[in-house]
Amino acid sequence: MSSGRSRARSRRVLPATVLLLVVLLLGATLLPAASYSTADVDRGATLGITDDPQALIALDTATGVRIGHTDQLVVVTNNLQNTATMTVTLNDASATKADLVVDGISVGDEYTVDLDATESVAVDVAIPDDDTYVDEKIVFDTSADSVGIDAVATNRSATIEDTTQ
Repeated sequence: MSSGRSRARSRRVLPATVLLLVVLLLGATLLPAASYSTADVDRGATLGITDDPQALIALDTATGVRIGHTDQLVVVTNNLQNTATMTVTLNDASATKADLVVDGISVGDEYTVDLDATESVAVDVAIPDDDTYVDEKIVFDTSADSVGIDAVATNRSATIEDTTQ
């Protein structure tokens, strides 16, 4: 008789075990998990800016500018898919030697503009006719802020050249 009871007990335990496994699998599949599949993390991304026309924030920087002239210093292009706020800033030493010029208008030592995707801006620099500036550098920083991106290029420069040579 004992062998008959074991089979009867196995027949009752097996459906209960299968039912428990089904409930656990359905619960794990249908109920929210304790972990996250996505997260919204507030952290800033930084991105370098390069003298590459294909870069996300592209710079075409002049190698030299002339005393007594207004010459192009840099062309900044927004290759992002969103509008970006671009800023070009002369460093302190350069701000005493020159002014930034955009569309023929002097804008001082800093210029900020919102550029749509693929849009560019040319920023010129006006150097006074002062021979003591020859072979010094005009040094500037460029920054860009857009959706989820903060980019900066520091210490870009163009050499001040003599116009009589």
